Amino acid sequence: MEHKDIIAVLESVKRREIQYNDKNNTLCTNPSESLGAKAIDAAIAKLATYEDAEEQGRLVVLPCKVGDSIYMVYDGYDEPVKKIVRGFNHSIYGSHGCLCQIDDIGRIAFLTRQEAKAALRERQGE
Repeated sequence: MEHKDIIAVLESVKRREIQYNDKNNTLCTNPSESLGAKAIDAAIAKLATYEDAEEQGRLVVLPCKVGDSIYMVYDGYDEPVKKIVRGFNHSIYGSHGCLCQIDDIGRIAFLTRQEAKAALRERQGE
């Protein structure tokens, strides 16, 4: 389900004023009775922000997070080289500087050792 679909569902629930009452685990028709009304409003606002950013081309989903391992495939090496991601800025950085560009994931940098080994075998077979 896409962000806009989730927003539509949440707005529909809100319009119908059907809320979950956390006090006695029941549905209620008076939103003021619901402890979750503010949470739903906050969720809608957050999802709307993400949807706007996506539509404007400003939403970036990174392939991994800081602290993850990536595996680099270098010419002349028989095995992938494990690196730890230390940061991002159009590039993926390790402890000794730039490891690769984000676009290099799946080409010379891989998220799993198995993917890296398969790419290395393919390169060696060329």
